[in-house]
Amino acid sequence: MKKLFVVLHIVLISFLSYAQNGILTMEDALVKNKTTLAPENLKQLQFIFGSDDYTYLKKDGDKEYWARGNSNGEQNFLTLDNLNDVLKKSGFASITSMPTIQFNKSSEAIMTISGSKIAIDLASGKVRTIIDKSIMSNNIVEESGHGYTAYIQNFNLFVTDGSNAQKVTNDGSKDIVYASSVHREEFGIIKGTFWSNNGKQLAFYRMDQSMVTDYPIIDWSVRPAKNVNIKY
Repeated sequence: MKKLFVVLHIVLISFLSYAQNGILTMEDALVKNKTTLAPENLKQLQFIFGSDDYTYLKKDGDKEYWARGNSNGEQNFLTLDNLNDVLKKSGFASITSMPTIQFNKSSEAIMTISGSKIAIDLASGKVRTIIDKSIMSNNIVEESGHGYTAYIQNFNLFVTDGSNAQKVTNDGSKDIVYASSVHREEFGIIKGTFWSNNGKQLAFYRMDQSMVTDYPIIDWSVRPAKNVNIKY
């Protein structure tokens, strides 16, 4: 019996030693890094605005729901059925999967549904539209903290309060670029619009790249493939 125990002990030590010293293959690094070798984390983990509670998207079988917790434990916070009940009462179509939701920006839950950015008061069930889908479909959409939204349409910059849109620029084109990051983001700048702290003033980039030579790029996503010129 002692011999058997010694053999099992040696085998176990050898297995653990191999597991700890195993060399990762290229397949491990490139394929399994997002599956079996992916680090464990809490999906969309964030604090709930105005509280010390945290929330994250938790999976139970095939269903996902938002869990809310603190030092005293966790509880069910928001399910897909709960969310669909609120959405249907406000005229939105039901959704089949839980969207990305921000709980840490305000007392409302902020998400994008059917192309519109909306905010839901979970206590009252009241839903308001922050940015309509007609605006969200444009390029470079950024809202301020005062209810204004800046966006690019047909190369020019517009600002809207949700009801009225004001055209800010008139000479936008593929050569005169507004509200975009400049120098291909080489200096850590990843956007081109900057709202003031009070959300009432807007700074933006204007980039004149008319002197830059067109650089041909082949678009292989269409058939037949076509040439697309970019500034580079």
